[in-house]
Amino acid sequence: MRRHHRAAAVLALSPILVAACTSDGLGPGADTTAPATSEMPTTSRSTDDSASTVTVDPDAVAIPVGVALPTTSGNPVLPGRLDLGAVTEIGAFDAPVGRLRGFDTSGATWQVATDGRIVDLDLDELRPGEPLGRVLVDPRQMADDPLPDGIPVWSGTTMVVLTEPTDRYGHGVLGDAVEAGAFEILTLAAEPTELEPHPEVLGRVRVEIAAPAVIEGIAALLADLDGDGVDEVIATEADPSNGARMVAFELDGTPVVRGRPVGRGNRWRNQLGVGPLGPNGEIEFVDVETPHIGGDVGWFRLGDGELGQQIVTGDFSTHRIGSRILDQGVLVDVHGDGRPEVVVPTQDQRTLVALSRTVAGVEIVASLDLGARLTSNLAGVSDGSRAVLAVGLDDGRVLRLGRLT
Repeated sequence: MRRHHRAAAVLALSPILVAACTSDGLGPGADTTAPATSEMPTTSRSTDDSASTVTVDPDAVAIPVGVALPTTSGNPVLPGRLDLGAVTEIGAFDAPVGRLRGFDTSGATWQVATDGRIVDLDLDELRPGEPLGRVLVDPRQMADDPLPDGIPVWSGTTMVVLTEPTDRYGHGVLGDAVEAGAFEILTLAAEPTELEPHPEVLGRVRVEIAAPAVIEGIAALLADLDGDGVDEVIATEADPSNGARMVAFELDGTPVVRGRPVGRGNRWRNQLGVGPLGPNGEIEFVDVETPHIGGDVGWFRLGDGELGQQIVTGDFSTHRIGSRILDQGVLVDVHGDGRPEVVVPTQDQRTLVALSRTVAGVEIVASLDLGARLTSNLAGVSDGSRAVLAVGLDDGRVLRLGRLT
């Protein structure tokens, strides 16, 4: 079957007005590091006994296919325990591995090699339970003027789509310089399914981002940040003077909180997720500040109308300049205490570590030397008691991390 693909990645936001209802260059003063190999498809074709390859039409309209994150909500929290030290090679290719793109309707995971091939890789062994991300949603059928490479996120009948593509913020480190100037919060008649991926839109709230700021990314995140049982919309806002900050909104578009900005333009935050990360299971938000230059992982807690930083630790990187892969972090229990750790790569992206919040600070409870540089997202699934990840490396290997029994 022929598939058209444009790999994902980008994140950020800015001041707001609520209403009911492309370049690859780096900006001035941009963070500097070696760019990742391009993930945009060219054309190629080959087949072998272990994988099928589909020619990509570079002139076709590129739309996101599948869900780029471990969950449809964009919040990468995996239930169950992950054994980070259990490693199995489940694929090998002759080029660095690109995006591991969730699951298609046959249950296979597929990835894009650097020569533009879309390769179907049979990862049935990766899936201890029903796979996530099997619903293919075209944002053009859900919202007006969506971000071309944006990925809709949803939880139940609430969906968020980034809209109003703009080049007014020229940072350009996330694959191109086209970001979102707004987003839409949709109320759907039903949750998207394989049979009906585009249910009727019953309500629409549009949140505009006041220029010159943007949403520097391809996906928002739906999670309950304040513990009231209702999700908030969380995203990254960026502007030329202050760089990136995290912001949250109610589902009616009302602002909840605006976090602390980096403090200068062309400095980014990579949002990771929300979960019971605190030492006593408190709900906290975690991100990585300036992953290209230092990579500080920070834990934040909402209180008194502020997103207060609880702790920070450095020298991690969840993104390479020029890459559209933003989801190189997951929240999953590695320590075995029922509380998720933050699993991210080190600054050189050759080691994965599990970071646990403690009363005293942050503890590395597990680490894994990958033997090569991470070039894919962290693709994860869970059956509720066991979680497993798949990762792709620059030497062409695909690894499964975690035990299935």
